[in-house]
Formats: sequence, C-alpha cells, structure tokens
Amino acid sequence: MEEMRVDFAECIMATKEKILIFDSDEKRRAQICYLLKDSGYYVEPCSDAGDYLLRFPQRGTILVQDEGEAIADVLAALHRHATWLPIVAYAESPEPESVVRALSAGAVDYLSWPFEIAKLAAHLKKLDGRFAALQKLRVRGLNARHKLNQLTKRERQVLDCMSEGNTSKAIADELGISPRTVEIHRAAAIRKLGANSTVDAVRIAIEDKEAELFGPGALIGNTSTLNSR
Repeated sequence: MEEMRVDFAECIMATKEKILIFDSDEKRRAQICYLLKDSGYYVEPCSDAGDYLLRFPQRGTILVQDEGEAIADVLAALHRHATWLPIVAYAESPEPESVVRALSAGAVDYLSWPFEIAKLAAHLKKLDGRFAALQKLRVRGLNARHKLNQLTKRERQVLDCMSEGNTSKAIADELGISPRTVEIHRAAAIRKLGANSTVDAVRIAIEDKEAELFGPGALIGNTSTLNSR
C-alpha cells in the first residue's frame, strides 16, 4: 500500500498533472481531496463546472460526482476551452442505468463511492496511459470543430464532399448547384478556416470526423465499476 503511494506521488510530480474534482457535496469533496493529496496527487476541487473559470490543464483526469447535469456541464466546459480530458464519474451504489447514461454522455469510466485509494490510484494510472493519444486526437478535433462552426451550411456541405474526394462537378451534381457556385463556396470555406489550400481545409474536416469516430466510447472496451466493499 505504502509503496503504491510513493510511486504515484512521483508520477504526478513528474508530469505536473491535475486531478480535478467536481462534486456539489462539500464534505465528500473534501474527503476525496484528502485521500488523493495524501497519496501525492495535485488536486483541484470545484463544486461544479461553473466554478472553473480558468483554462483546463492539458493533461490530467476529471472526477465528477454523477448527479443532475454534472457530466454534461463538465463536457460543455471542456468544449468551451477547446480541450478534452478523461472524465470518470462516481456515485454511491450507482444503478446500471446511471452507469450506461454516464458512459453514453462521454465519461470514460464509472466508480462506486466510497472507493479505496489504492484501487483508484491504479485505475488512474491505467487511464493516463490509455487516453494519452486519444486526448491529442480529441483536442485536434475540438479545434477543428471550432473552425468549422464558422462555415455556412452550404460551405460545410461542399467541404464534406471535398473531403470524400469528389470533384467540383460531382459536388455540383450532388448538391444541385453549378460548379462555379461550388468553387465560390470552396474559396469561402478556405478563407474562413484560415487554411492555405484546399488540402489544409480538407485536413481540418477530416480531423473533426476522426475525433468523432474515435471518441472515448470507441476505445474503452469493457468498463467495470470499482467497489471498495
């Protein structure tokens, strides 16, 4: 037990990662913070996502007490900051329906409170390695999504068709517009995205699609609830 605490303290200090805790229950939040800090983690507690006004860190894990719209609020806050971090939900004696709902919303795992710090530490270490590459992908996807949101519906349609390798004539036929109009929308999309060429614009569209395709649920595999009982 003691050896595990030392290992994780060194790991967290080396990577400068944070464990963000979102829990409206002050007593429970303080208890979790104490457990994590005592094991060497750098912890930042918040009552809800609205409290977190600073930029989210680029690495780390978020623990969210599953109640109301807490998970959705944290996901929305991450999106506003154009970043992504693995979210682990937790609740006391969670119902299967709650676990499924949280994972479907975007959480990467679900824990049962109270949890033993040794099990939690081992679990967080596993998550850190599993989602390092995914985090980079999701951040690129979020940045791409912010840029793509500047486009009109027609400009986005033209760009999506371009990303599938269609010619201007094929796009014109599919959308029922002239090839000249396709070129106008293409030029507008490139300008709004700040791209240097059609290739750069298409890359942004592909990064957005990849982030959606390889979201958290696609890489998790089997998810189990950790019980301290």
